[in-house]
Amino acid sequence: MICLSSVCQTTKRLDGLNGFKEFKFNTSSKDYSSLKEKKSIQLKGVKSYEYVGADYKYLYGVPISFISVSFFKDKLYSISIYFGLDNSQYTLEQFILIKTNFETNFGSDYYGVEKTPQANIVNSCIWDGQSTIRTL
Repeated sequence: MICLSSVCQTTKRLDGLNGFKEFKFNTSSKDYSSLKEKKSIQLKGVKSYEYVGADYKYLYGVPISFISVSFFKDKLYSISIYFGLDNSQYTLEQFILIKTNFETNFGSDYYGVEKTPQANIVNSCIWDGQSTIRTL
């Protein structure tokens, strides 16, 4: 599985949306009924969940494998979207499609992450800003 994980901070569009779809930053995990807690190594005060609802299957026509959200002291601070399904690959063309749409929405001032086998990342973009970290 290959994922695209993009960190975004204080872009006007993200501030206006305050998150992704129904997931709004600084809300409580209790505000969401379609989350299942992930059992993994956690940072102190952080709990991570996988979205188990059926509302979000595609982003820009690219299949979503799963959505992960993290809460620090029960306030949403991170949203990660993973692409590529078990029976199909996430292609470079799909990455470029998503990246182009993110550039349109969040700007082209980002940091590109090269292939990192240790983290199973082939391509990733990080949008930088000045306040709360927001991951898409």
